[in-house]
Amino acid sequence: SLSSSRRSRCDMAMRATSALPRGPASAKTRSRRCRKVTCAAGGSEETRGPPGGALAAGAVAVGATLYVVTKLGNGVDLDTLASTSTPLEVASTNGKPSVVEFYADWCEVCKELAPQVYEVEQEYGDRVNFVLLNIENNKWAPEVSAFRVDGVPHFVFLDGEGTDRGEAIGKLPRNVLEGNVQALAENQKDLPFTKVTGATSSLADAPVSNSNPSPRDHS
Repeated sequence: SLSSSRRSRCDMAMRATSALPRGPASAKTRSRRCRKVTCAAGGSEETRGPPGGALAAGAVAVGATLYVVTKLGNGVDLDTLASTSTPLEVASTNGKPSVVEFYADWCEVCKELAPQVYEVEQEYGDRVNFVLLNIENNKWAPEVSAFRVDGVPHFVFLDGEGTDRGEAIGKLPRNVLEGNVQALAENQKDLPFTKVTGATSSLADAPVSNSNPSPRDHS
């Protein structure tokens, strides 16, 4: 049988190596020859050394994991943020500090920042409200006017009492958003980043539509 043939070849290898002179060097030679013949005879994975197939499989698994993580991260959009946001009415009464983001569906910067905002929300959402207000919804016209929103995204950071602690506008580095949110979560009076301004989508860039559909209310 195949197993008998393998054992026979391995026995022959052992007899051949036993005839080698004794000593440290010859011991290494015998070991190398034994491994070589045993592998040729179909020896075990331990005898053959590190399994290249297993390493390749591990690399494929890691690559697949990175792909899934990246895909999911990039897949977060404004609708996802809106579905997990806290209604302004709730945020105004639950005693938690809040991050209020004014945005628009057509805002490319808002879309680009969505995965970043989502990740910060997942980390601090139990201590800080994340509120999204769609500037296309006339319901939020008083808030848009009060905070002088003329470009989006426009972030307002409020403490637990609703006091404005600072604002940041446009495309923000991750450390700016997260730094301010962390300060709010720790009830710090002063935020590390205020009046920070990045690239925005201007209200003047809003698309003009002949129809007058009711804007979506994401809060």
